Amino acid sequence: MKNSENDYALVELIEIINQTDSNVSLTVTVDGGAISGRLVSNERWFKSRADVLKGGDADEDGEVGLHTLYERWGTTFAELNKQAKEVRDLDVPEQYKVALDEVSKPGYLHLIDAVLVGAGRHTGVPFAFRVDLSRVSAWSFGQIS
Repeated sequence: MKNSENDYALVELIEIINQTDSNVSLTVTVDGGAISGRLVSNERWFKSRADVLKGGDADEDGEVGLHTLYERWGTTFAELNKQAKEVRDLDVPEQYKVALDEVSKPGYLHLIDAVLVGAGRHTGVPFAFRVDLSRVSAWSFGQIS
């Protein structure tokens, strides 16, 4: 487990973004490169991917398309975020809240309008990235343009 998974400030920031559906400019260093964009909630990230893929709902065999999967995942995260907030707001013993925090701790951060910068290269075209927290070695507020 790398330090980023134990980085209280980064984990707390992601939790706040997931609970409030707000966003903030963020740059992270991953495997020697930098990814810079807007940190958004898990729900918003999946729904934004679904919007990009709209129109390709099913293939000719009737298989579920990527658009539908991303929409479902976005809805699932929205429900999980809502349930976690409801439990935190309950008058329950602290040990239950601590246990909930442990199991609902984010494992990924979600960036949109992001660029990948590394080894003298810049993607140029903004994209969406889902970044494993265990791969993040550094982070900072702000966005590389």
